[in-house]
Amino acid sequence: DKSQYIAAVTSGNQKYDSIDYEAPAIQTYGSTLVVATLFVMTGSTKGQPSNNRFRLLHVWVEQGGKWRRVAPQTTCLA
Repeated sequence: DKSQYIAAVTSGNQKYDSIDYEAPAIQTYGSTLVVATLFVMTGSTKGQPSNNRFRLLHVWVEQGGKWRRVAPQTTCLA
């Protein structure tokens, strides 16, 4: 969950060396953006190498001249 992830990153148990995005796609609908991409995160977890692939889908809305992410979804692919 979120608190476990934050604890892992702040404790130094989770480190990232790179994040590579594959063919990000951005669709605009007036004041709404939909961002979809695949990405690979490499680094280490508790000193062991990790290489994870994810699917990302985020929805952003412009409100009062600022962009706000209103619906984030990130899924780890097996």
